[in-house]
Amino acid sequence: QTLLDHLNSDPTFRELLAKHWSGRTTVRKSDIPSIYETAWGRDYLHSRSDHIYLTTMIALEVGVSEEQHRALDAGSYVPYTTAKRSYLLKKTRTGVIRQLIPMTKAVGTCDDVGGDAIRRFGLRRIRGDWWEGFHKDMMNITRGKDIPFKNGKKPLRLFKDLITIGSTGQDIVLDFFAGSGTTALATMAANSADGGDRRFIVVQWGEPISASHRRKLGDRFTTIAELARARIREESDRFEPLAGDSAQRRIDRGFRVFRTRASSPQLGGLAPSAWPQPQPQPQPQPQPQLQPVVSPMARTASACAAEGVVWQMVLDGGLPLSSALGIEQIDGRQVFSVGGSTLLVCLEPGLSEGIIRQMAERNPGYLVVGARGLASDTAKSNAFRLVHRVSPSTVLRVLEQC
Repeated sequence: QTLLDHLNSDPTFRELLAKHWSGRTTVRKSDIPSIYETAWGRDYLHSRSDHIYLTTMIALEVGVSEEQHRALDAGSYVPYTTAKRSYLLKKTRTGVIRQLIPMTKAVGTCDDVGGDAIRRFGLRRIRGDWWEGFHKDMMNITRGKDIPFKNGKKPLRLFKDLITIGSTGQDIVLDFFAGSGTTALATMAANSADGGDRRFIVVQWGEPISASHRRKLGDRFTTIAELARARIREESDRFEPLAGDSAQRRIDRGFRVFRTRASSPQLGGLAPSAWPQPQPQPQPQPQPQLQPVVSPMARTASACAAEGVVWQMVLDGGLPLSSALGIEQIDGRQVFSVGGSTLLVCLEPGLSEGIIRQMAERNPGYLVVGARGLASDTAKSNAFRLVHRVSPSTVLRVLEQC
C-alpha cells in the first residue's frame, strides 16, 4: 500500500486532518511534504515510521537468492539486510532492483544551520542511506540562516568531511569557485571538529544576481560575491572550539576580502630604494637626487589609496595575506603596521625626522614612505641616513608615485 493510500484510508489520520486542516478528510501526494513539517503530522508519521518506506532511484546489484528473485518477479517487496543496513527491495517493470529505505532514514529535521526557528522538517535523503549522516543537511541546501539560495548550496557536512580527509591542520584550502562560501565555512567546521588551524582562500566572480532573486533577498545583495561574504560572516559564529580546549583557544572566524580591479601603477615592491646619489651639476655644490626604482608618474587616487598600497606591498613582498593589520597615529600621521612591525607604511605628507625616527626605533623589517612625505631630496637623503643609523637592518622604500 502506498503512503498516500494509507493516509487516506486510516481513520486516525483522517480525524487529525479534519481537525488541523480546515475540515479536509483526504490529501493529495503534493500535500505530504507540508504534512511532514507540522507537529501533528510528524508525530503521526513517526509513530508508524518502522512500517513506512520510501523509494530511491538507486539501482542495486545485490546478491539475492533464487527464492528472493522469484518473490521480486512476482511483485513482492523483499527485506534485505547487510552488516550496516536493513531495507526493502523492489523490482521495476524493466527488471531493475530498487532500494526502499526506512522513513526514519529519509525524513526528519535538517541540522546544517543551527536554531530551532531555522531547521526544517521533510525529505532529507541523499542517495538512499549510503552516505551516513549527510542526509541531515539536505533540507537546508536552499537557505542559510535568513539568506535563501535560488539554486541551492553545497552540503556543509560533506565539504567538512572532504576537507578533513584531504588536509592537515595547517593547510590552506583553496576554492576558485566559491559560490555561496560553503568551502570557507566547512574549513571553520573542520577546525572546530579536530582542533586544526586551516586557512582558506575562496574566489568568486561578482556574478550579478537576477532581479527576481534580489527581491527575495530583500535587495540586500547585487552579486553572488556579496551574498557569499554575508553568509560567511553571519554563519561563522556557530563554530566553537573542541570540548576541553583551553579557554584561550578560539576558532578563528575572521576573514579578509579583496576585490580585483584594473591594474594600478606598479609600485616596485619592497626592494630597497636606491640611496640618493649626487648628480653632476655645473654648480660647485651639487644637490643629491633620489634615483627611483621605477619611472616617476603622475600621482593618482588609485595609486595612492593608502590601504590598497599597503596590501600591494604585502603581496609584492611575499608577506602572508592573513597578517594582522594595525592603524595608528604618530604625531598626527597615519601609520599602517602589518604583522606587528614586519612592515610599516606611512604615505602622509610632511614627515618630520622625529616621525621617521619613531618608526625606525621599532626596528621594522620594511619601512615604506611616500615621496610627498619627504619634501626635498635633502629630506630623503637624511631619512636614509637616519633609518640606517637607528635600525641598520630595516629596508627603507620610498614610493615616488605617492
